[in-house]
Amino acid sequence: MPNAVSVTDINRYIKSLISFDMNLSHIWIRGEISNFKVYNSGHAYFSLKDQNSVLKCVMFHGFMQNVAFMPQNGMKVLAYGSINVYERDGVYQLYCEKIVTQGVGDLFIAYNELKAKLEQEGLFLEKYKKKIPYLPSSIAVVTSKSGAARHDIYNVIKRRFPTMNIKFYHVSVQGTEASGEISRTLFYISKEKTADVIILGRGGGSIEELWAFNEEKTARAIFNCDVPIISAVGHETDFTISDFVADMRAPTPSAAAELAVPEYSKLMDSICEKSARISLIPKSVLEVNKTRLEKLTENIYIKDPLMLLRNYSDKIDQFREGLESEIKKRCKSNEDVLDKLEYKLKALNPENVLSRGYSIVFTKNRRVIRSADSVNKGDEIRIMTGNGNFDARVD
Repeated sequence: MPNAVSVTDINRYIKSLISFDMNLSHIWIRGEISNFKVYNSGHAYFSLKDQNSVLKCVMFHGFMQNVAFMPQNGMKVLAYGSINVYERDGVYQLYCEKIVTQGVGDLFIAYNELKAKLEQEGLFLEKYKKKIPYLPSSIAVVTSKSGAARHDIYNVIKRRFPTMNIKFYHVSVQGTEASGEISRTLFYISKEKTADVIILGRGGGSIEELWAFNEEKTARAIFNCDVPIISAVGHETDFTISDFVADMRAPTPSAAAELAVPEYSKLMDSICEKSARISLIPKSVLEVNKTRLEKLTENIYIKDPLMLLRNYSDKIDQFREGLESEIKKRCKSNEDVLDKLEYKLKALNPENVLSRGYSIVFTKNRRVIRSADSVNKGDEIRIMTGNGNFDARVD
């Protein structure tokens, strides 16, 4: 009987092959929608087709909620996601995460490509983010002259900090000239140091209307600016490349204004509280020193300084007695050592040995004769005794 595998095994194997194929992951696919249907679960099922082929697609509820329009049959779109196998039915399909109309889809692709490029270069890294000053002396607002963002930022800053110096730099925030105007303005503020912090913003809009903040020229101008920048472009759900490059991102222009300045009334309350605490410091120090002075006056040595001298005099006498005793002890010990050494020296002194009747025999050349074998008959020798020397000859 031939070896066989189950249907489940073969479908699972095909799924594993497709899952690890990077050409089928995170891709954009262009096509026309057909058989579009949303079920009670919120999941959408449809197909993408062109002149020659059809591709099954599924878009789960969580992703479907982020689609800005209701897809319709016959609509030409760009769908983003990954191809995988649904094991139960043995079919492959696109698991869709984003779907946009074809014109907008081209912008999404350009957005993702530039975002990936700048991220790889490190323009989004936290280590390059400049700290937003807590209390700037002036704020530069780069936005449209007629946009609602200008009024929102102005109103919030003046409400929070009425005396704050606000400098408006009016630029185009959409259109072909916008990116160049924004870049030149940021360069000027950075070069001249006309403000301590910059708010770069505009109100909400479509991806086309926000595109100036997704251009590479704008991103690099933000990155190269020496003045900290708060990016406040669009609504809370809008994310532009400017948001990723800027030193701080605010969800709205109004939120950017709140992040740029502290609240004046709370700041003054804090200053008053600290001033009150500081004013209490001299009194507190005085109380501490008064207590220390009282303790010092109660000290017995302060009342009778001579007692301190007497105590030191007693200690000196004790040290003197101890020192004298130690000197005597060491002198006695050294005398005993010297006596022992003297006894040994006397015992080893040759003169003492000779005085007991011994003698030393030398050759004519004054070498000590240690053995009878070292002399011959007729040799002249000298003999040293305890009280003198005399010459002799070996017979």
